Amino acid sequence: MKNTALVLKEPKTKTSTRRVFIPTTVAEMLKQRKAEIEEYKALYGDEFADYNLVFCHPHGRPIEGVTINNEVTYSRRLRFA
Repeated sequence: MKNTALVLKEPKTKTSTRRVFIPTTVAEMLKQRKAEIEEYKALYGDEFADYNLVFCHPHGRPIEGVTINNEVTYSRRLRFA
């Protein structure tokens, strides 16, 4: 089994940054999530690791992609069961 590591870094070029158009409902969900994260920042103070992420643990650290995929898969099973 290979060991992997999550690497957070800026895009290599300015053209690597893209605009993504999303439905209004998704934009509202993201605003709610940002408010939640701001509450966590206030709660954890200096211990909050601010990487400017949407999907992060309450203390700000990144959530691995595989964990997100597993949660989505689990949620789909519950919804269609």
